[in-house]
Amino acid sequence: RRLREADAALEDAAFLDLGGRLARLLLREAGDGASIALTQVEIARRIGASREKVNRKLHDWADEGFVSLGRSGIKIERRGALEKLIDERRAR
Repeated sequence: RRLREADAALEDAAFLDLGGRLARLLLREAGDGASIALTQVEIARRIGASREKVNRKLHDWADEGFVSLGRSGIKIERRGALEKLIDERRAR
């Protein structure tokens, strides 16, 4: 399992930009639900980005209605939009 996760992380780093990596992590962590209770620092560490860049991207997506941000964490509002974003980023 750990090897598969490491392979997926390397593939994401090679083929996805920040938005794609962030979307993939959020969808993976949410599973069938919609809420993610990770901190922005933990998210940034997992995708190899700075907390500031993660914060900016999350707020951009909140403005677009993809996610909502609250004290309890991040809630995915439009799962399909995040999945489409990953596909678009991978096609580049």
